[in-house]
Amino acid sequence: SAAAPPALLSQTCIPQDPVLAGHLPGVLRIHHISDLHHGGYLRSTVDSKDETKAGRRIAALAGAGTPLDSYLGHIRQLASQGLAPHLVIVSGDVVNRPDEQFGEQALGWLTQLRSLLAAHPDLTAQDPRIVLVGGNHDVSWELCLEPQQEARHRWFAETFAGYPHPDLQLADRQARRLFLRYPSAGLRLALLGSAESGGEVSRDEDRELLDACRAEFAEAADQARVRELIHRFERLDPGVVARDVLDRLTQEPGYVTVAVLHHPLSPVPAVEVAPYTGIVNAGQAKRALVAARTSLVLHGHTHLGFLAAERLLGQAPGWTMRIAGAATLASAASDEQNGYNEIFLAREGAGHRILVRPVRLDGGQWQPQSGVAFKPGAPDECALTDLVEDPS
Repeated sequence: SAAAPPALLSQTCIPQDPVLAGHLPGVLRIHHISDLHHGGYLRSTVDSKDETKAGRRIAALAGAGTPLDSYLGHIRQLASQGLAPHLVIVSGDVVNRPDEQFGEQALGWLTQLRSLLAAHPDLTAQDPRIVLVGGNHDVSWELCLEPQQEARHRWFAETFAGYPHPDLQLADRQARRLFLRYPSAGLRLALLGSAESGGEVSRDEDRELLDACRAEFAEAADQARVRELIHRFERLDPGVVARDVLDRLTQEPGYVTVAVLHHPLSPVPAVEVAPYTGIVNAGQAKRALVAARTSLVLHGHTHLGFLAAERLLGQAPGWTMRIAGAATLASAASDEQNGYNEIFLAREGAGHRILVRPVRLDGGQWQPQSGVAFKPGAPDECALTDLVEDPS
């Protein structure tokens, strides 16, 4: 991977001196995608009103498909320009609900994506290139009354066993994977399972009714019948990170720490007032993440793009933590355009620069937006404009 272009170097405040730039390690390119919802109601990349066979053929010629298809095409284009991502982080809702068919679709899509990722000298052949955390839609709601809370996460763990994830299927929280390290790149990912209590039945009387319906669940002939039974009950999908996991967050000198979860850590500006949208123990989580000198927190769930910076006064003086929410990559259930976040990690000696910018699907093209660049923990930022790495 070549060093970043001069315009990118200048935007990250890295000197443009050609000798120094030539000795810099290549910038690590990361895509943060979220809320794929394989098997769900996805947007079409071509809005065709003609539902006849002829109309569908014409729409296909115009590039009809879903944003999931379009994103793979986008990565192919980036790859042809030498700009494909090196790593991809998925922050939940990989499928619309646990279902064998949806799981197979997601696995096939992830396999295609993995084949398109770029190599990087700081990444070994053994380093995972796609990392997942589960969302509330990845939880087996019909198992929420099992005595073992982890039962509801077994489908996701078994289906996506080939990809690192927070191991919510394990009852022993000390045995769960938390950190994923890329030593040569100086990058540490903290995988936080915020959907651990997903699918909770909201009323005690419903829990009794659901328990009485176990036989119906067991005898349901198809997934449509299972969904019908599930929707009889009011459910909660609270975002919560277990205290046992938060207590394991520690500092590790030499690494930039990026945390990944599904639910937002801070309120996202939106017109909707929805309960349990965010992390219910966000105060605990923020304290633990700041104490661990987390530079960036990635999330999804709201289907809205979000960039923020937070500093806890009186704790870790001077440390500013950034938060980036990704728009839904493919779902039609959003008032925003589909999209994802690009993250650039640039090393300069023992230090790093981080760049975050949203990318939106606009008129069939994936268009980079303005973003922010910062040193880990530093309060100052510089806006990213006029980047030359425009794949359009």
